[in-house]
Formats: sequence, C-alpha cells, structure tokens
Amino acid sequence: MTRRIDYVRIKREVRQYFRYVMLSHEWEKNELLFQRVVQIAVYHLDKSPTHDELQMFCKIVWDAGFNWAWGDTYCINKSDRFVLQEALVAMFKWYQGSTMVIVFLRGVPPSSRRCALVKSIWNTRAWTLQEYVASKIIHFYTEDWILYLDLEFPNHKESPRSSRRWSMQLECLQSN
Repeated sequence: MTRRIDYVRIKREVRQYFRYVMLSHEWEKNELLFQRVVQIAVYHLDKSPTHDELQMFCKIVWDAGFNWAWGDTYCINKSDRFVLQEALVAMFKWYQGSTMVIVFLRGVPPSSRRCALVKSIWNTRAWTLQEYVASKIIHFYTEDWILYLDLEFPNHKESPRSSRRWSMQLECLQSN
C-alpha cells in the first residue's frame, strides 16, 4: 500500500507551528541575556522589572496561541561577535518574518493620551522605524501590559490612532 505525501498539508502545519512573535522594547540595565535564558525556565526567574517584562511577553504570546517568542536581548548571543553581527544584518528580515510584534512601552501608563506613544522611550530608538515598517502586525502595550489606548484592532498599525503616529510626531512634539 503506497500513500501519497501531502506536501501542502505538511508545509501548512509546519508554518502554523513555527510562527513566532517578536518583542520590541527599549534595552535596560540588568537586561536578561542569552546566556542566562538558556539555563533557566523563564517562569522561575526572580522578580525584577526586566524579568517581569520577559515573563509577561511570553504569557501574551502563549495566550495568543503561539509557541515561539523572540526577543533580541534574550535570543542573540552578544558575547559572540560573529553571531551579533549576523543578527544585526538579519534583523529586518526577522521582523518581516514574524507573525506579530509586541511593542512594550515602558514609561507609558495605561491612562496615557495619544501623544504618549510619540514621546515614549521606545520611539527614540534607532530601530523603531525598521521594526514598525517590517512588521505585519503590531500590538502596543503600556508599562502595565495593557493594550495602548485600549486599541482592540487585530493590528494596531491599522488603527486610526496609531497609524497616524508618524505624522503626529511633529504635532505632539510642538505642543510642548
């Protein structure tokens, strides 16, 4: 008895299982690094702001039905110069290939107004534009891991509030 291999189904199943979500955030002091993450389960980490960030990111990814979470500080071995250089070159493609990007807006409270995103620390980073442009789907979260401005859109890039973000920058910065 010969069975045909259903390559279309195999490809679909593999794509479904290996979808990944990326974290976009501002690097901080005492950031958890690759060497530490590979040695311990994420949920067994001591309590700290940077550990809480990783744990909440993983929880959101899992709750959304994904199996893989990726964050640059956690997943790139920066002690290996070759690996780091290769990662920096590939970063745009990694964001482009992700299913979703979670943006953690440290310093932006849940009760913030629309200009909080423009004035956030995240928005001052050199990588922000690249991550925003490359990503298909973005969800913005405040410092308490609540959706920014209670955006209920499946993709915050499509929200009228956040899609105008780039044009609102000057307006918000001039209002101060």
